[in-house]
Amino acid sequence: MSHQTEVSAQIVELLSQASGESLGSTDGGYNFVTSGVLDSFSLLIFITDVEEQFQIAFSADELTNESMQTIAGLSELVVEKLD
Repeated sequence: MSHQTEVSAQIVELLSQASGESLGSTDGGYNFVTSGVLDSFSLLIFITDVEEQFQIAFSADELTNESMQTIAGLSELVVEKLD
């Protein structure tokens, strides 16, 4: 299992916890912002959980980048920050 795949799996788990829904094996292109699975408060909690889980911090520019709204885009950014 690649590092990117492991990160994606952890992100899906955190997303499931934040949404209160079992998302199972969510496609990497799944857009968790436009899907409506999270309200604005849950989205903030989710992003904070991701930062805490991986011990990273996102900049304001990163948070507004549309590519970060998908599982694949977010996991790619997390992997970049970890390397």
